[in-house]
Amino acid sequence: MPRRVLLASALALPALLPPGKAAAQAVRWNRLPGAAFDVGADGGQVFVIGRNPSAGGYGIYRWNGQTSGNAWDVLPGSATDITVDRAGNPWVVNAANNIYRWNGNRFDHLPGKATDIGAGGGQVFVIGTDRVPGGYGIYRFNGANGWDRVPGGAVRIAADRQGNPWVVNDRGEIFVWNRGRFDLLPGRAMDIACGGNEVYVIGTNPLNGGFGIYRWLGTSAGQPWQNVGGAAIRVAVDPKGLPWVVNEAGGIYKA
Repeated sequence: MPRRVLLASALALPALLPPGKAAAQAVRWNRLPGAAFDVGADGGQVFVIGRNPSAGGYGIYRWNGQTSGNAWDVLPGSATDITVDRAGNPWVVNAANNIYRWNGNRFDHLPGKATDIGAGGGQVFVIGTDRVPGGYGIYRFNGANGWDRVPGGAVRIAADRQGNPWVVNDRGEIFVWNRGRFDLLPGRAMDIACGGNEVYVIGTNPLNGGFGIYRWLGTSAGQPWQNVGGAAIRVAVDPKGLPWVVNEAGGIYKA
């Protein structure tokens, strides 16, 4: 299976809402057919990395809108990690850490190496393979010659609708890019995703199916992360701000 980052910290996200409030606002998860290791959503498209082994990792699939039966159309190629840009095109990283971008008919090989990838707001970022404090180097696609270094280190990355990266480092700490630097946020996470005006993380509290799922409410909310119910290991958020998750058993769920 693709690389699962085991974070150094054993701390879990705290109980983030008053009793009863989380349950009242919990997401109603709808199971989709199929099984996956990773999920990406944007531009009206949703893709997953399946569980069928291939030379570069696992099969790549696009959701065709069906909620039963044959819900996933296969794309050529294979990968271990996926994101989707605002035009609805997937970008992937394969088992050899190679980076590819879908051009509408095939995946084009891009320069550089990566361990994770995230897109949003017209920007694409990767976590590289160069060891630095906090994990690995962070890079932004410059659209021409490859990747420009961003200060800091991380293991997971996403980008919001303004094109700002949100990252999780190898201690599970959560950061957001703010005017030239990364600001530390409360809480701990294993995965992070942005879409619409929403940010979700997979926490570090073990549950049946993975780890807790949390929605960002903001630092002014008093309780910045809302437990939305359920458990997963990977998360994506579509342009409507709705989360899609994959759990430990490969189950695919959407809000």
